[in-house]
Amino acid sequence: MKTKRTYCRAIAISTFLSGMLCFSLTSAWSQKLLPDVSPRLWYGELDVGERLFRFLIKATQNNNGSWAAELESIDEGRSKFALSNFGLTANSLAFELKASGASYQGSLDPESGDINGKWTQSGTDFDLSFSSVEEVPSNQPDEIWVGQINAFLQKVDVQIRVYQDDSGHRAIFFDSVSQKAGGFKATMSVDQDQVAIDVPMVGGTFKGTLNEAGDQIVGKWTQGIALDLTLAKSKNAVEATPSPPPARPQTPRPPFPYQVEQVQFENTASNITLQGTLTKPHADNDSIKFPAAILITGSGPQDRDETIFGHKPFLVIADHLTRHGIAVLRYDERGVGQSTGNFESATTADFARDVVFAIEFLKQRADIDSSQIGLIGHSEGGIVASIVAAESNDVAWIVLLAGTGVNGREIVYSQSRLIAAVEGATPAMLDRQQVKLDVIFEWLPQLKVGQLNETDSEKIVSEITSRILQNETGQSLDQQQEPIDTPTSQQQLATEVEAMLRSMNNPWFRYFIAFEPGSVLIKVACPVLALNGERDLQVDPELNLPKIVEHLQSGKNPPHQVVVFPELNHLFQTCQTGSPTEYENIEETFSITVLETMQDWIRHQAVKGNRTSQD
Repeated sequence: MKTKRTYCRAIAISTFLSGMLCFSLTSAWSQKLLPDVSPRLWYGELDVGERLFRFLIKATQNNNGSWAAELESIDEGRSKFALSNFGLTANSLAFELKASGASYQGSLDPESGDINGKWTQSGTDFDLSFSSVEEVPSNQPDEIWVGQINAFLQKVDVQIRVYQDDSGHRAIFFDSVSQKAGGFKATMSVDQDQVAIDVPMVGGTFKGTLNEAGDQIVGKWTQGIALDLTLAKSKNAVEATPSPPPARPQTPRPPFPYQVEQVQFENTASNITLQGTLTKPHADNDSIKFPAAILITGSGPQDRDETIFGHKPFLVIADHLTRHGIAVLRYDERGVGQSTGNFESATTADFARDVVFAIEFLKQRADIDSSQIGLIGHSEGGIVASIVAAESNDVAWIVLLAGTGVNGREIVYSQSRLIAAVEGATPAMLDRQQVKLDVIFEWLPQLKVGQLNETDSEKIVSEITSRILQNETGQSLDQQQEPIDTPTSQQQLATEVEAMLRSMNNPWFRYFIAFEPGSVLIKVACPVLALNGERDLQVDPELNLPKIVEHLQSGKNPPHQVVVFPELNHLFQTCQTGSPTEYENIEETFSITVLETMQDWIRHQAVKGNRTSQD
């Protein structure tokens, strides 16, 4: 269940509605064993504090006794996710969701027949129970309010669901229907004709006036900026229906004019097995050896195809290069898909070690030219490629697809500002965002990894929030006499600060923001091809490419080529603005012009390498 994560796990801290796309989880299922019933449906609700997820699980037992299970997240647009590595007995259930580094352990309650257990993710446990059902429980709120927020580049359909029990207690939820993100807990107060709704997890508030008929509220939605919103009473809750698969015309489909081999290799240093796919051209005889490329994914848990929004860019790249005489190895990252290991605890340096063992695997193959093994890294994968190339003489060349030339802290500043600006943020809003990041980065080194799970988390968040508010007003601590009044409410800011700290306070992010790409680029001695999209807002070409060239020239000065492609974004798609909100709606997966540029350059390196070896 990916949140969308603006592709680079590093961050795009977007100004508008960013909180609606947070929290990535999955769950598990089961209950009594009912051998005569298949498939089975199980329903559960996962309360993570300020958000409630409704899950439906479909499980089918195969003839050999194994299980296949699928989770449907009702509050994420009814998106479906495969469950894997689970064990089901008459009394217990255990499973892992590798893509989000999550696990579940549950046991049968003989009296209720439910499975009660713990969902664990990033060191935090949540209670989660499942009950056997025949269909999804009907969604019948006592009140439903629907409306649309016009957030500059996107129109966001939202709804408020209000449930009231017999004792008068109300449960209120906010859903961003368009963004397939719902179940955010809210509070609502009504004072005569004035209505106020607060949604802490997304840092949003609504204040409006109820009409005399009591069926419409006209007001403003505020989440960094005030936007018009009219809520109308509705009879039925809006339930997102699964969308048809988006058109992805570039996705290759068999039969293929080359060989496809499922492979695995071991990282013996970390005791993990990496599973992947090797594609190679057909050979006229067994003596032919092919040049090879290893594809290295960007940040976040990525499968071998670097799948995002139905796009499979690494599959497209592998298909194109293999059709033009280049073997390609792509693999699931550690702890993702079919690969073992723990993704959540890994840093960029760990991913680099995985690549070293991928190279060793290819070197042992008789059908691969061991002198012509190169690396293609996308985004963070460019850092990984540079680390390996700086330390290994076995790398013949590297291609940096939107690779970084500055440290992760500068990347965060850059992408958060560029994305917020293209989404309509004002200069004042951008300045406040800068203040927020400055204070958080100042505090982050003082925190131990996982410290926010301890009892002092409230104090830490409060102190950081207070400092941000002080910096916004320009008041120092000794000047402050009265509570500070700023455009940002303290409660909203505290919620946002805590969410940011939780996403940043982990080994990967700590490594990322501190790592200087120049420290390895100056050691790279093999040819380098650095490519960027002109409209890449996540790895700005104007910021990063000059630094990459500077580092290469100040070091061993290998042959290098730099190309910026007009109208392309971070995924190398032809786009309008470069905003991550466009990624899903673009049919193009990867620019053919970029594919041809890589193909020609790599083949040229192989020819040069063969000439050198013959000399």
